[in-house]
Amino acid sequence: MIKVAIIGGGISSMYAALACRSLDIRPDVYVKQYNVQYGAVYLRHLTSEIEERLTKYSVKTIMTGNRQAYIRKQWSSYPTNYSSSFPEKESDSVIFSPKEAIDLVLNDHCRIIKCNDFDDFDLRELSNRYDFVFHSFPTERTRELFRNYMIRIPIIAYEGFDGSPNVVSYDGHPGSIFTRISILFGMKYLEITPRAYFGEEELKELFPGGKVSFVTDLTPWTPKDSVSFISDKIIPIGRLATGNRSHLGEDTHRQVLEILNENI
Repeated sequence: MIKVAIIGGGISSMYAALACRSLDIRPDVYVKQYNVQYGAVYLRHLTSEIEERLTKYSVKTIMTGNRQAYIRKQWSSYPTNYSSSFPEKESDSVIFSPKEAIDLVLNDHCRIIKCNDFDDFDLRELSNRYDFVFHSFPTERTRELFRNYMIRIPIIAYEGFDGSPNVVSYDGHPGSIFTRISILFGMKYLEITPRAYFGEEELKELFPGGKVSFVTDLTPWTPKDSVSFISDKIIPIGRLATGNRSHLGEDTHRQVLEILNENI
């Protein structure tokens, strides 16, 4: 039986664990904490078996302003082939809670191992004990390569919205500092353009009562195919580790499934 380690307790790790589950492989998942990032984060596609066991929610996606202003507010300029998440029209969708899905998948079919932060040396050490090590954080070399392409997006989170309908509103008005305002799973999130350059203390003063956090993301100019692999057994998963900002959870599932199928 193939021995698999997954580093991280977030969405990418969950999709990697789902791939293992479909092949009856029980991975060891090393987590510091379940790391569901703040913001308009929800899941739309999982395996049918897992979807049947999760609560189904609905979300309404709306937009104001226009797509071009939305993109320029974030990036000033952008590549001609850049695809934005700004919707073309309003929509209603069935979604799943990332926290509920992560709790179910990781606790149901994985061995959870609590750990501290990992570095490249730790990954090499683990690769001596496992056939494959999938990691959802960038290696030191990859972090250095992407240093000028990583940004921090300010997020303000408010509790107390239990029972409110789920809604994600994209703000395409050029004069607004917000990019998205959402209510999801009992929380309200204000996502602020990274071009606003607010510090944490300044945000706390501007938005009293809200929890301030910063989500790391990649710019549209991040060079692809420049990820540094430590070895063939140590595989990056997720957008930050792979350096691909369009890499979704479903892509991680396909990636891990393909690698494992080739080696069974």
